[in-house]
Amino acid sequence: LLQSYFKQQNVVASTTKQCDNLQNQIDSAGDEEDAFFIQNDLNLVKDNVMKATCRLDDIENDLKDVERLLKIVNPKLSWDREGGLIGTD
Repeated sequence: LLQSYFKQQNVVASTTKQCDNLQNQIDSAGDEEDAFFIQNDLNLVKDNVMKATCRLDDIENDLKDVERLLKIVNPKLSWDREGGLIGTD
């Protein structure tokens, strides 16, 4: 679950960067036809960003559920998300 979370964070970051690059290309495009095709590409990438962000939110909710369940099992357990370690307080 943690690996999926970090992987999805990278996907969101890279697709957001791709959106920024395409927007810069649209801003600097001299030809209206070129801008039209780049805008289509931008719309596709924006859809990918939205999907990736939704998936990241789903994983975040799953992580919160796991943390909540760990606290139910043993209130002294704590989970370090960065390292993926579970230990006691």
